Amino acid sequence: MTEPLLSRKPLYVQLAERLRGRIRSGEFADGRLPSYRSIMKEMGVALVTVRRALDTLEAEGLIERIQGSGTYIRGQRGQSSRRRKRTRMICYVSGTGTEASVGNFFSRMMRAAQAEAEKAGYSQVFAASRDDGIPLAIERGQADGILLGGTYDGGYPVGEFPPNAAEVNDQFVARLAAYGVPVVALSNHTAHASAHRVFADYPGIMRKALGLLASFGHKHIGFVSGPTVWPGFGKRLRAFREISAEMGIPVDERLIAEYQRLVFMDPKGAELTVGEMLSSGEPPTAMLVTSGSPSPALAAVEGQGLRIPDDISLISFSDHKVTGPGAELPADPEVPEFLTALEMPTARIGALGARRVIDLIEGKSFGEDERTITAQLSLRDGESVARARRHQEGEGHVP
Repeated sequence: MTEPLLSRKPLYVQLAERLRGRIRSGEFADGRLPSYRSIMKEMGVALVTVRRALDTLEAEGLIERIQGSGTYIRGQRGQSSRRRKRTRMICYVSGTGTEASVGNFFSRMMRAAQAEAEKAGYSQVFAASRDDGIPLAIERGQADGILLGGTYDGGYPVGEFPPNAAEVNDQFVARLAAYGVPVVALSNHTAHASAHRVFADYPGIMRKALGLLASFGHKHIGFVSGPTVWPGFGKRLRAFREISAEMGIPVDERLIAEYQRLVFMDPKGAELTVGEMLSSGEPPTAMLVTSGSPSPALAAVEGQGLRIPDDISLISFSDHKVTGPGAELPADPEVPEFLTALEMPTARIGALGARRVIDLIEGKSFGEDERTITAQLSLRDGESVARARRHQEGEGHVP
């Protein structure tokens, strides 16, 4: 039974909030809201309260009322997937608009998804959605399935995210799911129940990286992260903490540097952030850079008069170098060959996502425990890891 409206706010305001939340959660999958009478009975309110609440939602552009037909989520009238004619088209929706930047992670992922889709006879259209709007290809029922690349930024400037980024992202996924076609989120850690997800196995690769550093005697390890309001960076930091605890490696909070913006937005600010961490006390003997580009960290190390790997070892995330469909772009030029790197399976994430959405379109079913696919990262050997020359206080010197 629905909880009664108990707040001191006017009843129509409370009802509008309740309906708004249900719409954004994807509850009305066919795009149609209950009748006035059903809402009155369910919520225990008068007709005038229902009308005023719907007036509010209509003024916001969230719903539309069609005389003699009913009340619909705007743009979703008549979009039931059972009545749609197949188009064999997939809409790739950008969470941040960065796919247009040729050569970056999301551009590669999108191209690999397109190659996989075309191999199966599907076309893929790209749509950047940065103004809280649903792409027309989806509103008009022209897409059989949806791929969502990256985390939806809620209209913030490219490379920045709202403080409640996870919530904003999940609400957007719910709005996509409400159109009644399969949604597969790529490199997006949404918790929305209807979506399928494909992302990198961060705990697995963190175990490899920390295991390598531990084998060289490193126990004083710095961690460089992008903005953790972005769920992917938050997952990497949690994996670092959890695997460190599992291996008995102490985590020094002074050695965790978090960028406030993505590297390509503010490289100088990122360099200063790492520099402050390195100068906050005893420098770490090793550092993990998980922000996507190690350039600011390398500049900060040099600025502190440290040498890699003589004074400090360094492991960085990097896009995976692959061959095959979607892999014709060059490797990330900002990841020097000498670095030991955690290689992201970029093209594989895109291809796995496209394959999953096609399977869903064609009627294949999956259990709840199969909704998430994890792609394994690899550890690329380099010359940036060496035996620790300093151990933690009391452990002495390693020659």
